[in-house]
Amino acid sequence: MVDSHLYQADAATVAARLEQVIEGHAARHVFVPAAEDHQATARFASALQRRRPERSFYNYPVWCRWDDPEFTQTVACHAPVSVPTGGLRDRKRAAIHAHRSQTGQIVPDDPSGFTLPPGFIEKFVTEDEIFWRMP
Repeated sequence: MVDSHLYQADAATVAARLEQVIEGHAARHVFVPAAEDHQATARFASALQRRRPERSFYNYPVWCRWDDPEFTQTVACHAPVSVPTGGLRDRKRAAIHAHRSQTGQIVPDDPSGFTLPPGFIEKFVTEDEIFWRMP
């Protein structure tokens, strides 16, 4: 399923599948893009959280961090926590570039295909990680 069709997916069905993956890894903490960025994944996470309330769920900002000029005020209500990652910048950069779909490496002959802007990648590499507990 392509990203643009995620909004059509049944949240309970996706949550059940995610629950299997999380159980298989014995994960205690689940990190999900913020609802400000990915409404579909926020729906899936909420459904999963209702199924597994003993798990800790956290959000992290993606696009709102890049294109919201009021970002600090937007996320302040969530009581965000910054995690310094200064010594891990090379690993962060490698992790971003490992997602070939985000760096235009999947369909290289389509000039209109999705690619993260270079400034976007640099922002995420150089800035601390930001998380908050999912409501």
